[in-house]
Amino acid sequence: MGLDTLSPTIQALARERDPEFVASMWITGVLKIGGGMLALLLVRPLGEWVPRRLVLVMAWGGTYWGPS
Repeated sequence: MGLDTLSPTIQALARERDPEFVASMWITGVLKIGGGMLALLLVRPLGEWVPRRLVLVMAWGGTYWGPS
């Protein structure tokens, strides 16, 4: 599992260490971690750390902006 699972074009960008490609990979990684944390906040009541209203606003915002 690694570069072999990606298309040849993406493999070339990764091997060249294209700055835009690297930045996009970091951004998508951070967004994925944030999405995982939001999912955990939705199923686990952690009201003392993050207010419930803020979690719901983030979830609704993610469903509005995410699929587009």
